Amino acid sequence: MGSIFPYENAKGEKHYRIVFRDAEHKQTSKRGFKDLKSAKLALGRIENAVHDGSYVGHQRGMKLVSDLAPAWLATKKATLKPSSYNAIDTSWNVHVKKRWGSVPVAKIRRDAVQAWANDLGRGPTTVRRANEVLAGILDTAIPASIKTNPAREIALPKKETAKERRYLSHKQLWQLAETAPKHKLHILTLGYCGIRWGELTALQVGDLDLEKQLITVSRNVVQIGSKLVPGTPKSGEARRVPVPSRVWKLLLEHTKDKPSKSLIFPNEYGGFIHPPTGGRSGRSWWVSAVKKSGLEYLTIHDLRHTAASLAVASGAHVKIIQRMLGHSSAAVTLDVYSDLFEDDLHTLTSRLDSAIDAAIVAESVAKDD
Repeated sequence: MGSIFPYENAKGEKHYRIVFRDAEHKQTSKRGFKDLKSAKLALGRIENAVHDGSYVGHQRGMKLVSDLAPAWLATKKATLKPSSYNAIDTSWNVHVKKRWGSVPVAKIRRDAVQAWANDLGRGPTTVRRANEVLAGILDTAIPASIKTNPAREIALPKKETAKERRYLSHKQLWQLAETAPKHKLHILTLGYCGIRWGELTALQVGDLDLEKQLITVSRNVVQIGSKLVPGTPKSGEARRVPVPSRVWKLLLEHTKDKPSKSLIFPNEYGGFIHPPTGGRSGRSWWVSAVKKSGLEYLTIHDLRHTAASLAVASGAHVKIIQRMLGHSSAAVTLDVYSDLFEDDLHTLTSRLDSAIDAAIVAESVAKDD
């Protein structure tokens, strides 16, 4: 229980001071109450807050955002892949630290966070990431320094609409590959196996399963700044991917007599290859190949979409496609490529109609007999 003590201020006026123990059982006091009633009400509110864990001391609320950031960032660095952490670290240094680093957490207001998000002047992904960094740091201040997180539940721009996916037919895929002889096998492997560019870059000769005609995907290379950093696949798990015989034959010819630890697709120095850059207006081998083939512009990641499309068209089960692409579940595959499975609904209807007709006919024949 707290206590209330009267005292006289410098003008000789009677005031009251309340004394209580905070959440850490440290004796704390507040003064300046002009009458006993207001002192009792204040003490009651504080004691209730201490009891339910919502009390925030003045000194704790004065902690700066930059004081809390290092521990939060360290946790993210230990639990995220380098590429994901790099995006968060960049957001902190470029957008969050500049505005909020020197601000005490207790002085941050929701309307100020909303105004900051509104004025960032960046794309939806950048704004949402910056707000999530601030909100994540402030989460660590609850309940010791702040009661609620002012960066949560503010209005944020909607996520950017996914770019339209491009799918190539078998003929278009081979046509594209033939226009880039030096990169023909890159294109065909991506277009039929559905692996990501970073996974292709990390493939070693020993990843080819000669008996089962499969590629084991257990590594991935991501670009952080100008560096290519090896790691695990996006899902964090290795997977085995089937390869069509024509492409498999080319892979075997390409890797003949090479050591098992050698990269299948190295650069001229034997190291990892950078992805083609420059977009549709660039001067990379990829842009040149697309133009020469007469196709509308597509990204190299569209070859992964093409692999999914060709697999669906071949009648492959969604679970097989999921494993080939390295999705966490078949539900993800269905969500991402829902447009590819629309035709399957009509196919299902036709198959059900045929099954029903066959069953009815069989029943009618049995009755006639």
